[in-house]
Amino acid sequence: MKRLFAVAAVLLILCLPSFGYAEEEEPEFVMNDYRREITVYENNVCLVQDAMTVTFLEEAHGLWVDIPLRWSTTRESGGRTYTNTYEAEVSEVRADREAEMERVGDDIIVRIGSPDTYVNGQQTYFISYLYDIGDDGIKEFDEFYYNLIAPSWDAPIEHFSFAVYMPKSFDAEKIGFSIGRAGQEGYREGELVYGVDGNTVYGELTRGIAPLEGVTMRMELPEGYFVNERWRIEPAYIMMAIGIGITVVLGGLLATLGKRKKAVATVEFYPPIGMTPADVGYVADGEADSKDVVSLLIYWADRGYIEIHELEKRNLELRKLRGLPEQANDYEKLLFDEIFENGDSNTVFDMQFKMHETVKEVKGMVRRKYGSGEKRIFEPKSLQYHLFARLLFPVPALLMTLCRTNVSLWDCIMFVIMFWPLCFIAGGYFDSTMKKASSMRKLRRTGILVISAAMAAGCCIMPGWAMFLRVGWPAIVASACSLLILLFLPYYERRTEQGRQWEGKILGFRQFLAAAEAERIGMLAGDDPRYFYDILPYAYVLGVSDEWAKRFEGIAMYPPNWYYGPGDGTFSAALFMGRMTRHLNFAASSMALSRSSRRGGSSGGGFSGGGAGGGGGSW
Repeated sequence: MKRLFAVAAVLLILCLPSFGYAEEEEPEFVMNDYRREITVYENNVCLVQDAMTVTFLEEAHGLWVDIPLRWSTTRESGGRTYTNTYEAEVSEVRADREAEMERVGDDIIVRIGSPDTYVNGQQTYFISYLYDIGDDGIKEFDEFYYNLIAPSWDAPIEHFSFAVYMPKSFDAEKIGFSIGRAGQEGYREGELVYGVDGNTVYGELTRGIAPLEGVTMRMELPEGYFVNERWRIEPAYIMMAIGIGITVVLGGLLATLGKRKKAVATVEFYPPIGMTPADVGYVADGEADSKDVVSLLIYWADRGYIEIHELEKRNLELRKLRGLPEQANDYEKLLFDEIFENGDSNTVFDMQFKMHETVKEVKGMVRRKYGSGEKRIFEPKSLQYHLFARLLFPVPALLMTLCRTNVSLWDCIMFVIMFWPLCFIAGGYFDSTMKKASSMRKLRRTGILVISAAMAAGCCIMPGWAMFLRVGWPAIVASACSLLILLFLPYYERRTEQGRQWEGKILGFRQFLAAAEAERIGMLAGDDPRYFYDILPYAYVLGVSDEWAKRFEGIAMYPPNWYYGPGDGTFSAALFMGRMTRHLNFAASSMALSRSSRRGGSSGGGFSGGGAGGGGGSW
């Protein structure tokens, strides 16, 4: 440990010279004389005129001047602390030489000089512009608050003088100055001399200004001193209003759908006639997933179309016995043909990364089967409103990111465009999880609900929280709007009358599977020895396979003639169902995998800021 401390101390000492060098680095130019005149108009617009004499110590194209458009300031008056964020406008920028102007984040950068020529030695520059500060938002007083020298010039200023021409009389006792680096207050007596002549404040510094030092002037004025200032609405309030408007509109659309009618559960011992387990899985929750698709494997096996052989490491081999009947669903035929495209057998491992598109298409075909005509289960208008709400739910929160002031508006828009798809996916995942929660095991349901809710809520809350320190409570309101829309997403879909009838039958069937009396189970199994296996794929998609299997404990059963696995002695329905559930879950995830599932990426960025008055340097 002593050696480690010694090494650390040596490294620190070695680093000190480099720090000192960075602090004492020679400037590229010296500002010999800087004269600033500010003419203040009654509407709080300032005409800024700068005359600068500069000596370049090495060749440069000229000077660049930084004019901030947005800045925040905090000060005390009358025992209260006031914090304001200003949004200025710059116009009529003029220079005595060739000049180019561009906006960079929250600043206007003016480059004076030619990119094709270099200058050296002593040069003079003149620049002027109108600086519209706008209304300060303070009801108690007006003020003139300006950086006469911004603490961002990266060169020393040997001499500085100024004149501020106010539009009307003021109380000279209210004038104050600060000299030094950003954040410093006040100045030593004798460093600055100034006087008041009528409505003009003039003065000069008696010492030079080091790089990154500045001079600030503040003069408190009576409320109403400035008139007809540019009225400014904080962008955060505009974005908040838009977010509230979106929420109100979506709430109105939800209200037009009327009261949501609940399905009435009926007593059912069998699934609806003519429905495969994939059909039941979709109609039950309105979501077609991979679990619904792989349930067809047991469904086919129970009907004698395939055999299932258990191999090592959760792998299953599917062996074709005969083709599907003509009346089978188109999506069944598609999946069946793809599985046995290259022969009469296939394994789950061999289907990894090869069945993704097929599984996706099967899901789509199941949805389309119940998306039109007499089999339609959802009202078309409700599906449109649901999609609309899902698309717009992150917008109120994301709009707040447009209020970021240290990056350009275009960068903010690009951030929203890039982040929005993630929000859309997270919202869809939460919505889907809410609808499928009843078909999941309790522990898994809790975990997935927490994860999906955290993902979706994060999309609502994170943008608002990230902007809270900058814009305050409007960001919280916007996040709350997004969160409210998200929570109501599952309530937009409305079932048709046929959809509610099927939902009621499936709900009653599921309740029976989860809590059937032993006497009733024994009667049904006695009437039909295949009853357990006929119902098994439906119990799987409805998420009650474990409960279903436990109902058969104590009932003499034979293993299915379509399943071949390791012998465990006495057959147990619960153990068999548990093993099959694990295999089917693995098959569902394997068959849905695509090559792109392994890929990913990330990106990041940074921020900077400025203050009123501007600075600059050479270029």
